[in-house]
Amino acid sequence: MAEPEEQPRDIIDVTAAPKAAVVRLTPVAPMQPAAAAEPLPPEPAAWPSEESGPSAVFALPPAYLRKPPVLGLLAVIYGIVALIKLPILFGPLAILFAIAAACRKQFWYAALGAATGAAGLVSSTTFWLLLGGGWLINYLL
Repeated sequence: MAEPEEQPRDIIDVTAAPKAAVVRLTPVAPMQPAAAAEPLPPEPAAWPSEESGPSAVFALPPAYLRKPPVLGLLAVIYGIVALIKLPILFGPLAILFAIAAACRKQFWYAALGAATGAAGLVSSTTFWLLLGGGWLINYLL
């Protein structure tokens, strides 16, 4: 049985391309030049020469490179910790990170973090002691 002929693969050269916006395909193995239907645009001067060899980088489109919702996740984590232990510290942190997450349009994380942070503060006796002590000092003075 005869082996099928191996087809050369193209690799993406993105050494100078910002965020995979411009790619240049260069063949791995030397091939016969194909006749192009229309002339190719001139290459920018910033690209490395062919002698230096292509770099094998497989880039994803920018739509797949989303940033993780760090602020929202911190709000949720601090809110859950505020429900379990030390709510006087982690409750306000959860609320602050929830406000920051809402500014970054991470609304579901912000809502969950603010709700758990507020629930942790409401269930804290230390919070009510400090709030009542502050009210009493303000009332007496």
